[in-house]
Amino acid sequence: MKRWLPLLVPMLLCVATLSAETVQEVYARGMRASLGGDNATAKNLLLQVLAADPGNRAAAANLRRIEMAAASQGGLKSRTEALIVPKVDFHDASLTSVLDYLPTLAAQQKGSLNIVRMFPKEYGDEKKITLQLASVPMSSVLEYVAHLGGVTVEYQKSAVVVKAQTEAKATPAAQ
Repeated sequence: MKRWLPLLVPMLLCVATLSAETVQEVYARGMRASLGGDNATAKNLLLQVLAADPGNRAAAANLRRIEMAAASQGGLKSRTEALIVPKVDFHDASLTSVLDYLPTLAAQQKGSLNIVRMFPKEYGDEKKITLQLASVPMSSVLEYVAHLGGVTVEYQKSAVVVKAQTEAKATPAAQ
């Protein structure tokens, strides 16, 4: 404990001497990071603001918003990572039929999966998938199917959105 005291005192003095202007600058940097999609940096900066000014309601509200957004995005991805699929065996199946089957496969494993296709039906019918996997997370199945089908997978709040790669490049990804 005595070894940490010399380090702790300068840190406390640093936080205590922050002026209102400096707190506002750190808050502004945090908000710019958040708007730029760098939520990890934004979270760290907002925590610094709250350490210096625990009553800062704007920092607290924005920190809650960042954490809720991260929880909603990570929630679906985490569930698909935790959902273990015992066996997948597709031979020249259309991308459309594979994506139609995956929610049924998830339900068989006591899970749920909503898939939104954002590409023309003809595209999905023409792309053929051959894939054999055993004991893998559903997230891995989705990644392999996306790679083989030339599509991208995006985890949103309540559904997995599957887009053709050309459309995915034209549309900014949801954060």
